[in-house]
Amino acid sequence: MEHREFLVQRMDFFCNSREFGELDFATPVKVGLRHADYLAGHGLSRQLCLDELARLNYETLTRLEEADCGLHDRRGRFPFDQSDLARSNLSGKPVIDQVLVDALKDMNFQPAARWPDGRKAAVCLTHDVDLFDGTSFKVLRQASWWFKLALFCMRGKVQHYRDTHERITRWRALDYDPVYAFDQWMELEDEHGVRSTFFFLALDRALSLEGRRYSYKDPRVRTVIRRLHENGWEVGLHAAYYGHLNSEYLIRQKHNLENILGSEVQGCRHHYLRVVFPRSWELYAKAGFRYSSNMGWSGGNNGFRAGTCIPYPVPLLDDRLGQLWEVPFQLMDSPRIDQPSRYVEQFEEFMRRVKQVGGCLVLDFHQEYLDPVENPGVQQTYREILKRITEDDEVWVAPIGEVVQHLETIIR
Repeated sequence: MEHREFLVQRMDFFCNSREFGELDFATPVKVGLRHADYLAGHGLSRQLCLDELARLNYETLTRLEEADCGLHDRRGRFPFDQSDLARSNLSGKPVIDQVLVDALKDMNFQPAARWPDGRKAAVCLTHDVDLFDGTSFKVLRQASWWFKLALFCMRGKVQHYRDTHERITRWRALDYDPVYAFDQWMELEDEHGVRSTFFFLALDRALSLEGRRYSYKDPRVRTVIRRLHENGWEVGLHAAYYGHLNSEYLIRQKHNLENILGSEVQGCRHHYLRVVFPRSWELYAKAGFRYSSNMGWSGGNNGFRAGTCIPYPVPLLDDRLGQLWEVPFQLMDSPRIDQPSRYVEQFEEFMRRVKQVGGCLVLDFHQEYLDPVENPGVQQTYREILKRITEDDEVWVAPIGEVVQHLETIIR
């Protein structure tokens, strides 16, 4: 798909593109003053033609800057601080969506989100399942903690020593597993009448290069996956960190999950977000996934990685591979949230910006971070966000797969 066709497809989200007629891509459009600096950084002015807008939209959403960048962080990912949006201090805004909305208004169209029941925005709740429980490999876990204590002591890292010692003390006092939280997640979300997406690893062995994880062969894991699926939660693949560009391995992981579910796995998010765009998209499409949800940042860098909160069909792929959607996510938790009120404020700010462009806000809270003792602030934050979105008549809450299914009915 070339850049002009892709722009029309994006416009389809806001208006029926049949209303556009035959577009003249030399037509000038004017966008808001607030975007002047961003556009200037791309050699553009506020008054740009549709073809220039189409190229900007295409190059940003296909992550041209990442494909051409030889720099990677310690996990082999594109670095946050190398992003044009981060360097322009715009990573907290869906700037590409805002520019498109301004252009449509300048063309005398009235863009409106096309979510069910006239809602202004959608919200998807997701959970990466990095760990299944805290009791497996208990001896190894304890050994690693004692090793860290000795290491911190030798290096004089007093605070690290204290934190680790406190953690060992906490775990000894607990009479329950603070990592296994599936029952609590289900109860909490059921209480608010919502469903989310859980991304599971599908490893052959629980102990491997991936670390102390879990195997899809474990009867406990299989039981939880089936229970989630049977009760309306979506199950996606949390693809392995190692072998992230191995097509056959990715397909095998997908089949491992599908054999448990007895149905197709639609979505994929890589462990540690170890993706290489656009190569990773090609692998997802070849494996038969319907969507990817990897367009986001980790390490506390919440924001709009590609300047968008509107899911989109990836335009780079060979038609023979079928359609693959990218569903960007904007907010990720951390092992502890020391100031829940500030995190909720950021959520509210992102929610406001998403509503302005009629987009979809996607949150990622890890399965193993729900315990208030082991992971202070996380459950409190999630409860407050749940309360706010379920009381908000302007948002539609659904698993990612349902959002993609809806978009496929309105975007050609």
